[in-house]
Formats: sequence, C-alpha cells, structure tokens
Amino acid sequence: MRGSITHLKSRLSLNLTDFNIKCGTSIGLSAGSSLESQQWVVENGAILLAANPCFCLDVAGGSYSDWNAVHLWERHGGDNQFWTFEADGTIKCKNHPEFCLVVGGPDFEKNKLCIVTHTGSDEQKWILPEPKSVGNDLLNYTVISSAEVSVSYRRIIFRSRTCFPKCRARRRSFNRAMPQARELKRYVSQLN
Repeated sequence: MRGSITHLKSRLSLNLTDFNIKCGTSIGLSAGSSLESQQWVVENGAILLAANPCFCLDVAGGSYSDWNAVHLWERHGGDNQFWTFEADGTIKCKNHPEFCLVVGGPDFEKNKLCIVTHTGSDEQKWILPEPKSVGNDLLNYTVISSAEVSVSYRRIIFRSRTCFPKCRARRRSFNRAMPQARELKRYVSQLN
C-alpha cells in the first residue's frame, strides 16, 4: 500500500518535520497528503518512506516506554521497525502490542510521533492508504502487449541500477521481481 497515513481525529497526515531524509528525522503531522514527505509504503509490517524506501518508521533506541519517539531510520529489520495494523485503526508495535503510535507527548513536543500504552482512544487511530495496483508492479500487472512488457522490464532494470543502490531491501525486492519479469517477457514473446 502506498499513500498518506492520516490521523483519524485531526485529519492531518504523517510528515517529515524538517523534510530531511536522514536517520533521526522527526515525524509529525501536517495538512495535505500529496507531498513526497507525506507518502508512505506499508510493506510486510514496515512503514517505509516512499521517497526513499531504505528509510522507515523506527522506535527510537528500541526503547518501549510511554512517549518514546518514533523517527525515521535506515531500514535494518529490527523489531523496533515492525508494526501491526488493527481493525480499529490503531498501529501497534509488532513485538510490543501494548504500545501504539500517537502524535503528541509531553508539553515540549506536541507534534511528535511517539508510542504510548494502548487505550483505544481516537488519538491513537489512523487511516491507512487503500491498496492499489501499480502499473509497474509485475505481481499485479495485466499484459496487454509485448511492447508494454518490454517497457516494464526496462523500467525494473533501470530502477534497480539507479535507485537506492546500497539499499539491501530494494535489491531483495528487485531480485524477487526479476524472475517474474523474465518469465512474463518470454510468455508474451511466444504469443507474438
């Protein structure tokens, strides 16, 4: 799923507070939902920054206590980077489900994403983006012509070489997609 993550009560979207993509950047709320800094990808329990999926939401220091910050950090696969998405709209820490995401905190930081003990209040509820089929996602791709497959195949090759070359997560995604892309290209060439 890709899109903005909206706070249910305020109707504001998660956003980088200083628009700087680096480890430790604070996350807060802001109006609108179309800025790059407001676009997130939910993938296998991680909440990734769409502008650079090598970064994700991370419980600061892996410390689970009320009002501990949740910030942007390079993706490393630790327990403090995985979340569960409950039917009531709460986003809970996967391995510490007694804690969930909230915006607020002590008086000094009212617009800071952090974790607190789950109570079920509206301040702890979120609206996630709807799942969509993406045109270059080969798992959801509808074949119309061999030219279309070739374009998608080249797009995957290009993205793997130019985008996030040091990101292990991106390489793993690419390596999973490549056999499907090659198979799809072979299948369409046999039809023509």
